[in-house]
Amino acid sequence: MKRRDFLGLTAAAAGAALLPRFARADVTRPNFLLLVSDDWGWPYYGFMQPTVGACLGAPRAECDLQQNPFCQPYVFPFARTPNMDALVAGGIGFPWGISTISRSTAARQSIQTGLNRRDLPTGTKYVHLEDDIPAAVAAGGRATIPVALHGLGYKAYGLGKWVVDGAPLASHFNVNQPGSGAETQANVSLVGPQLFETFLDGPGEGSEPWFCMFAPYMPHAPYPTGVPYDYADFRGPAKTACGEKVVGLGDTTLRRFLASCEWFDTMVGQVVAALEERGLRESTVILYTTDHGAALIRGKASFYENGLRTPIIVNCPASVGTPWRVEPRGLHPAMVGTIDILPTILDYAREGQASIPAWVPDPADTARFPDGKSLRTVLSGATDDFRTLMFSNRDAGGDKAVREATYDAMTGDLTSLYKLYVTKVGKEKQLFDLLANPFEDPRLSLLKDPAQAGRVAALKAAIAAW
Repeated sequence: MKRRDFLGLTAAAAGAALLPRFARADVTRPNFLLLVSDDWGWPYYGFMQPTVGACLGAPRAECDLQQNPFCQPYVFPFARTPNMDALVAGGIGFPWGISTISRSTAARQSIQTGLNRRDLPTGTKYVHLEDDIPAAVAAGGRATIPVALHGLGYKAYGLGKWVVDGAPLASHFNVNQPGSGAETQANVSLVGPQLFETFLDGPGEGSEPWFCMFAPYMPHAPYPTGVPYDYADFRGPAKTACGEKVVGLGDTTLRRFLASCEWFDTMVGQVVAALEERGLRESTVILYTTDHGAALIRGKASFYENGLRTPIIVNCPASVGTPWRVEPRGLHPAMVGTIDILPTILDYAREGQASIPAWVPDPADTARFPDGKSLRTVLSGATDDFRTLMFSNRDAGGDKAVREATYDAMTGDLTSLYKLYVTKVGKEKQLFDLLANPFEDPRLSLLKDPAQAGRVAALKAAIAAW
């Protein structure tokens, strides 16, 4: 039995036999499908296995996937994510992606605005469609992705978890289907793909491009039960050369968490199949992120990598020469963040528009996006250069951290990656070599290593300047 069979994605095969029904003629701008999971994060994805290194452990010889598709072949508890793996293989995945904060509301505010927590203090106002939008922006209000795209003539539809502010989805998304359940997290977690298809076959039709946020309440607890999976090896992996590797909260919680991850991946396969059936695959840029890390040890609400590291995927198999084509580059070492999603979308959506309202953010405006950057040049393969420093802060005015990356000038490979943590008053706390110590075992902190004194001083100065 193949994993794709196990996940029940027979709809994709059936859809392949259908003629495209909804492909837009004379497409000049892409659609956008933004997939947002809830409480997932590094490293619990199939495509992230190469990034774990020695912590992965040796494959179990007795685990033959051809004989037992439910077998867990590795000691480390990765969820099976064949559909997301396929998006990475056919597009680009950034395993060193990072969120700005490890709590849902604040993290989703950053996704929607392209801003770090430093620039989203308590009391920040978010622009609503019913507002006088130019005046609201001029007064300091922040336009979210759907509101900004509304200004560019996009239809915008929201499915699932929002929590950016207390306003309903209708205040941000200009397409709504009252009574559909699209606004309820639980309903989207159960029948999200069907709601997405209803949108494609109804409001999504026509010549205008669209944006859809697909955000089920998964793998957030409470976790689903009754999903077939072999959890025999998920008793809590032993410590390895990488240090502490407890994934805890008990067998039952871990099993259900991984089952929920697989459920999300199954739905990813279903929404991608829906696009393929309608001839929309090449005109739709698919982006994936999660808000922050999993609700496991040193994850959600933690300022460590397990709380902040959030892989980001972008995929679009448009034909060569199409402006929004994403080259199939697989895993890419660029340091990107959730703050780069809005600038990337705007970079594509604004192109070729003769008239753009002044209030719609410009991704090249460093005053509006002091940290966020468009990923477009990396996605197209034009360059591997992106950034070498990436900042984050626990809260506005709280503890801060900076990653420092170096790359091989010839190959573009990541050659070093360090992370310094400082307190809110600027005192250094810990320094980690993330390539050698990705789980940030505090016993392996390099803060007191004399050879790292120069690096500590330079990174402290960088944080102070930021």
